[in-house]
Amino acid sequence: MYNLLATNSPDVIIFLDMKSTREKGKIAEDIACEYLLRKGCEIVARNFYTRFGEIDIVCKEDDQLVFCEVKAKFHEYQGLPEEEFHQEKYERFQSAIFSYLLSHSINDDTYRIDLLAMQLDERKKECTVRHYRNYY
Repeated sequence: MYNLLATNSPDVIIFLDMKSTREKGKIAEDIACEYLLRKGCEIVARNFYTRFGEIDIVCKEDDQLVFCEVKAKFHEYQGLPEEEFHQEKYERFQSAIFSYLLSHSINDDTYRIDLLAMQLDERKKECTVRHYRNYY
């Protein structure tokens, strides 16, 4: 189990009791959801799987559908999380979005793709969120 704690900065969230690598990924997505909720978004779906890959978070901001990719790094020496959402990944993500829209009978091309880049510091038990709207 872990806890999320509020801070004065909306872009920094503190977390406690990180466990395995698999759980770290879930924690990063949970933190991303918490961040989006604090920004006024409504979470519509999480971990939507398609044959093209997974959509981490689907949310609504105002009336716009937003598809979010969450990328996290747990140590600075690993590089930037943004580097993991490259052109090939973006193309697969776009195909996953079309699959989501089709499976939910949504005929809307005004959606947005956002990247949530998470830099988690295990020593400080802190996460910095960089939110890129309309990524790519």
